[in-house]
Amino acid sequence: MSFERSEISFQQCLSSAMACFRFADRIAYRPSLWIGFVLVVLRFTAAQGAELEAQRDGVIESASYVTPAFSEDQNTNPAWQAQIERLGSLYLRLRINAEGVESPGSVLRIRDRSGRLIREYTVSELLSRGPFWSAVVPGDYALVSLHTSGSLAGFHLAIGQVAYQAHGGAPLSTVGVDEKEPVANYADDPVIARIERPVARLLLVEGGIPRTCTGFLIDTGELMTNNHCVNSQATCESALAVFGYQHDRGGLLHFGEQFECTKFQESKSSIELDYAVLQLRGNPAKVWGTLSLSGTDPAPGSDIVIVQHPAGEPKKISKKGCLISALPVDGRASQTDFSHSCDTVGGSSGSPIFNASGDIIGLHHYGFGEDGDWNENRAIRMKRITEDLSQN
Repeated sequence: MSFERSEISFQQCLSSAMACFRFADRIAYRPSLWIGFVLVVLRFTAAQGAELEAQRDGVIESASYVTPAFSEDQNTNPAWQAQIERLGSLYLRLRINAEGVESPGSVLRIRDRSGRLIREYTVSELLSRGPFWSAVVPGDYALVSLHTSGSLAGFHLAIGQVAYQAHGGAPLSTVGVDEKEPVANYADDPVIARIERPVARLLLVEGGIPRTCTGFLIDTGELMTNNHCVNSQATCESALAVFGYQHDRGGLLHFGEQFECTKFQESKSSIELDYAVLQLRGNPAKVWGTLSLSGTDPAPGSDIVIVQHPAGEPKKISKKGCLISALPVDGRASQTDFSHSCDTVGGSSGSPIFNASGDIIGLHHYGFGEDGDWNENRAIRMKRITEDLSQN
């Protein structure tokens, strides 16, 4: 019996208990085939994405910033403020919890080191949300201040945790020389200039850890990413999509515009196909546009393009040496994927893969490392995703 034959039998074993018993009986007295069986188990486990998770992007520390007991005649502005700093970080997020009596006309403002207003929350909004993660403050400093035009008596606010970026993505999934480039290098290319705009950096907190992925707009307020990045309403409520986080031609970094995730759309999600659709607050498509999903598979060897936020960095593009290697190949399920030679890194999960016309033909979801079981990156075939969406 050849190893290839035993591998086929193992795949049958996974889908049928009786076939599994027959398979075990056939190889019981053949040590070399047991070795092959174990290797196949390991490869299949990896292909099922058992270890897939959104790229770790930082740490969370406990904090204790608490408002005082306000009196009825409180008339100073700001009524309270706190300076929060984590030197060397590229961004901060604050875990905010408000309780007590509503104060009409009162607002909480969050500013960065330059004094730029990042987000303003009314007291009414704070009380309605419960504990939540704030907007992203670029840089390593945040000034939080509470302003009122009336009384704050009976209102309390606490910042109990601070999340900040402490490291980037793992140096994996690069094929030979790293040829990722800033998207500004292709500002004169009309197709790339159009397709890069709806791609966003996705920041979230999952398992008590700040994480980063990539996502892109497919409708007015709908963003697609990987299921292993966001797969629950709780994770969605911690997530922010940041559009336009990139360098311009002159090298100036633009922080972009951020939108909160409001709903994890379970009916538009699949573990096997590793995709999820999120509803964002507001209408980001009005400024940033949307992308088209292709229901047609490309040919192996086709030139492709990936727009991504590797390791949560400013937007980049993989175009040089970027080809489809093989199609179809197995991913989390049989023949769901294609392999490709485009450079990616941790944090590129959820990136769209385009054909020459600018249609999305794949959704990047994992790559390879030094100890990996293959030497290609993998993407879900968009044809499979569009078929799944149409059924739902």
